[in-house]
Amino acid sequence: MNKVSNGEKQKMEFEKDFEEEKPVPPDGGWGWLILIAATMTMMFIPSTITTFGVFVPDLRSKYDASTSQISWIPAISCAVWNLSAPFAAGCLSLYSHRRLTIFGSVLLVIGLIIGAFAESLMVVYISFGVLAGLGIAFASQQGILLVQEYFQEKRALANGIMLAGASIGQMIVPILLQIFLLEYGVSGTMLLLSGIAMQGIIAGALFQPSRWHLRYPDIIVLPLKYTKLPGTDGTKKNNQLDCEGNDTEDHEKEIMKRNFDLAGSLVDIHNMGSMHSLSQMKANELKKRRRPIPPSKRVRPPPRPLWLCWLPHFPPLHALFNFALVKNVFFVLCTVSTAFGRFVYQEVNTLVPPMAREMGISPGNSAALLSLLALTDTVARLVVPVLSEKIKHKVSRIQIYAVNYLVKAVACLGIAFATDYVTLATFCCIYGVGMGGNTGISMIIMAENLGLELLPMAFGLSLGFNAIIYFGGLPLIGAIRDVTGSYQACFIVMAGCLIFCFLIWLILPLSDWIKRRKGQA
Repeated sequence: MNKVSNGEKQKMEFEKDFEEEKPVPPDGGWGWLILIAATMTMMFIPSTITTFGVFVPDLRSKYDASTSQISWIPAISCAVWNLSAPFAAGCLSLYSHRRLTIFGSVLLVIGLIIGAFAESLMVVYISFGVLAGLGIAFASQQGILLVQEYFQEKRALANGIMLAGASIGQMIVPILLQIFLLEYGVSGTMLLLSGIAMQGIIAGALFQPSRWHLRYPDIIVLPLKYTKLPGTDGTKKNNQLDCEGNDTEDHEKEIMKRNFDLAGSLVDIHNMGSMHSLSQMKANELKKRRRPIPPSKRVRPPPRPLWLCWLPHFPPLHALFNFALVKNVFFVLCTVSTAFGRFVYQEVNTLVPPMAREMGISPGNSAALLSLLALTDTVARLVVPVLSEKIKHKVSRIQIYAVNYLVKAVACLGIAFATDYVTLATFCCIYGVGMGGNTGISMIIMAENLGLELLPMAFGLSLGFNAIIYFGGLPLIGAIRDVTGSYQACFIVMAGCLIFCFLIWLILPLSDWIKRRKGQA
């Protein structure tokens, strides 16, 4: 048996590390187009439902229906949206982000067009409620998930821009719809709204798989074990490195720099210096090697008979639910707090204007309170993620996330006891800051703590749990208002929900402490 020389062994170890090197997200390049497309979907897709209140007076007149009958339309849509989110996320195991976004956008457009020409309220329930809700579930979350795959170092900035787009959409779309209603009526406005929703098709066409654009690190810092000269006996010679990996000048020496083309091929190697062991690694061969595009992780569905090929494939059960998530303390805390936080957000937007009207504030100024809330929400979605990146070595993102619930709780208490417009506006702005802070970093902490592989499933299940809280919470707040005859009690209860969200995050450090104690034992 031939004895392998030290030089050959070092060469083999180096080439093994070279092959096993993992690619990283591009943090730019095509990722900026992904960010623009995701911002478009967040700006226009969910806004078709969240701004439904603009249609209520005109739909009441068109169908001669009560407010409660009309309110079932957004209720059905939001329920379908949230309940079908886990299924839409599970479909990523079979289909690409692009295909699911386009499919969801087409469903949404069809639902809006049918609703525009509907002659009965039941048809609107099915079109605007079921079809539109299902379309939003498929179209809205793909961009959010794909941005996490394209950005790593700049993930905070990317999430801030994308989620700020959602807030801007909620400010712009109602204004456009109000103008359209005055000019074209309900049917014409729904048709124009379907045109706005078509932007999701354009955005989806830009969604390329992240594995097409992964890059490899531009610099290799070679471990010192590869720098021993072949044939030496391990002693230091001429200021070089010994076999133990101890050097006379630096702990690690940068000996190789390289650049990669889009396919990841090595195109430049230099600074080889006088280290003879490295010169034996056949650099020319390394230059010719092309980095393969990582394979897709999607499941290949089993073959079907020809006459059944037109039917869609459904994701397997393990792609919809993973019991490991239920055991994950972070996931449980994030899901529960997010659900209660979004429920309170929905109620704040619903109750602030009528509460202001009861205080004698004009309808215009009452509506302006929501604009102030949305404006501060937008600013916070941009600022808080970037700020959390700069101070993450001093204050963790989870701590910032938890404190924002406390900020919102204080704001709700302030709104409950406000006696004039200035005080009410001030606490609405404070609430907007807390809400924007939570929304801006929620996806970042989920990606960092759960990983990109579990993120789609976790995000989908989180939205599904939101639907349960909506069903129970919205009627409860309405009942409190009817029993007490006061909006103050409603905001006090909502402040209690937010304080609960803040307190449960104290479980996380307690869980970590218990794990450390078990590890020491």
